[in-house]
Amino acid sequence: YRLTLKGKDAACEITAAQKKAAIEDASFDILSGVKHILKYDSTFSIDAKKVIIVGSSAGGETVLNIVYDYDYGKFLTDFKFAGVISMSGALTSLDNLTKSNAIPTQLFHGTNDAVVPFNTAPQYACDQRKDDYLMMYGSETIAKKLKEFGTPYYLFLISGGTHSWAGIPTVNCFGEITDFLYNDVLFPSYVRKTERIVQEK
Repeated sequence: YRLTLKGKDAACEITAAQKKAAIEDASFDILSGVKHILKYDSTFSIDAKKVIIVGSSAGGETVLNIVYDYDYGKFLTDFKFAGVISMSGALTSLDNLTKSNAIPTQLFHGTNDAVVPFNTAPQYACDQRKDDYLMMYGSETIAKKLKEFGTPYYLFLISGGTHSWAGIPTVNCFGEITDFLYNDVLFPSYVRKTERIVQEK
């Protein structure tokens, strides 16, 4: 997706509006790619009912935005993502996360993430007294909502983990990702609510 904020200080210096616009642009670009692939689903042997979207850091924010805060049904008609995996991502709003659009979700996050909060807090721990800080709703907060809805989710919190966990799961958590995909997305036998807390080594 386009890097709208490339070369800019993505911490507390950009406005909330700029940050949200960057996520919206990235969401549009990713959905354009999905739309193109689905157009040729027979060529690529794609089962449109089993498409999972994955992202880390800004990508984690984007994929969560796509499934829980972006009306992608207007963009991709008669389509719904089968699952979403976010690594150190968060939402900018919980307003559109509802029981009807909730899907199996896997969330990886370090509890000492100083970039994207694992719970509810301003991004980059920005000064809340500023007029334009951006409140973020991280993995723990999202999992609580999914638990209320009775939606399958897999929360993997790393106690003491930093934002470096945005990339670590793709290498060190292959078993957990496979477990989620098999048991919560592709072949669920019941609604699982998995929560794991591991200690940062």
